[in-house]
Amino acid sequence: MTFLGKPVRAAITTQFMIDRENYRGMAALEMLRQFFKGAKDLSYCDGAAEESHIVWRAAGGQAARLYSMHWFRALRPLRTAAAVAARRGPSWRWVQQVVRPVDALLSRVPLGALKAPPPGGPANVVQAAELLPVIQQAVQREPLKPAYAPESFSWLMKQAATARALGDLRTMVVHNPQGAPCGAFVYFARPSGTGYVLHISAVRRDYFDTVLAALFHDAWHQEIAIVKGQLIPQYMVNLTAQHCLFRSPSHCALIHSANPDLLRVVHQGDAALSRLDGECWLRFSNEPWQ
Repeated sequence: MTFLGKPVRAAITTQFMIDRENYRGMAALEMLRQFFKGAKDLSYCDGAAEESHIVWRAAGGQAARLYSMHWFRALRPLRTAAAVAARRGPSWRWVQQVVRPVDALLSRVPLGALKAPPPGGPANVVQAAELLPVIQQAVQREPLKPAYAPESFSWLMKQAATARALGDLRTMVVHNPQGAPCGAFVYFARPSGTGYVLHISAVRRDYFDTVLAALFHDAWHQEIAIVKGQLIPQYMVNLTAQHCLFRSPSHCALIHSANPDLLRVVHQGDAALSRLDGECWLRFSNEPWQ
C-alpha cells in the first residue's frame, strides 16, 4: 500500500490453526502478538468474529468501526424477505416463487425505493488489465490506498472468480457520455440472491452517483434481489440518496499499527480500503478439509 505517497507494507490475517495435540493456553494471543511483531506497517482483517475482536484487542489491536459497517440496497424487497424466510427451512421456500410476480409489479410503482433502478453511465465487462488503471486513478485521493501491481492484481481477480459460492464475478468499468472512465465496480452476481460488492470507486467524487447507479442497474438485470458492500465513509450521503440502508454485521474489520497517523486515517474513514484488500470474501469453511 502507499501512505501519504510513501510505500508501506500491509499484512492480512485469516484463520488461525492450532495443533490440538500440542495445545497451550492463550496460543491464539501468542500467535497474534508474534504476527504484530513482523516487518510491516499495518495489520488488517475485515472478516473477524467477536472472538477475534477480543483477541486483537488484548494484543493491542483496534476495531475499524467505519469499515466494519455494511450498506445494502434491496432491489427486489419481497424476494429479499422471502430469501430470509427460506433460511428457516424447506417449508418456507415456496414463498420465493410466490413473490416473483409481485416484485415485478412493485418495480413499476413510481417510488424510488421500489422501482427498477435507472441506468447510470454505460458499463462494460472488462478484464483485469483494463480494470486496474481505472481503480488506480479512482483511489489516488486517499492518503492510504492499495498499491496493486498488474501481476498480483490479475492473480487476485482470478482467485475471486473461483469463489463461485458467492456467484459469478463481474468486473465492470463505467464511462461518461464522452467515453472517458467514470469509475469501476467489482461484485459477485447471484440471481435471486445477493450481489456482494468487492469494490466500487469513482475517478471523481461527482462521478460516484453515476457509478453506483450503473452497479444497481446491472445488478437488476442480473436478477439480483439485494446488493450489499462495505461502507465507504466519504460516500454515505450518496449511498443514502440512492435508497441504501446501513447495518453493523456480526463481524468487523480490525487494524493494528505502530504508526498513530496511519491509524488515525483509518478511524477517520479516509482510507481507500475495499473488500479486495481483505479476506472476508474467501470462504475457507467450504473447503473439504481432511
